[in-house]
Amino acid sequence: MEKSKMQLIKEWIETCPLLNGGKINVDYLEDEIDNYSLYKYGLYLCTVYADIKGLSKRKLNTKYQSLPITSRKDININGGQISEILGRKPGEYIKEIMEALEIKILNGKLNNSYEEIKEYITHNYMN
Repeated sequence: MEKSKMQLIKEWIETCPLLNGGKINVDYLEDEIDNYSLYKYGLYLCTVYADIKGLSKRKLNTKYQSLPITSRKDININGGQISEILGRKPGEYIKEIMEALEIKILNGKLNNSYEEIKEYITHNYMN
């Protein structure tokens, strides 16, 4: 069953590091929304947050449009390919690798190209 927008907002407020479990964290008062939060929570929830915080929604939208990926489907490799590269049966490790790829790509530390991702996986996950 799909969650309602209100359920998503409540979950976001409880888990978002910017909101510190519903209690505004003064360390983040002047900070912009980071790429990972924008990616994970999406433009709608981050726009709600920006509205509450008085942040520029235009800048937020521009930042969202410039994200290298906006969903896991945008990553130029899939679980089957990872399994093949590592010569292992599919398993829980694929989810962990995909999460690491998301963070690396969003932080600009890894280009979203198949060859670079393959090299990263081979270098970091090959036994």
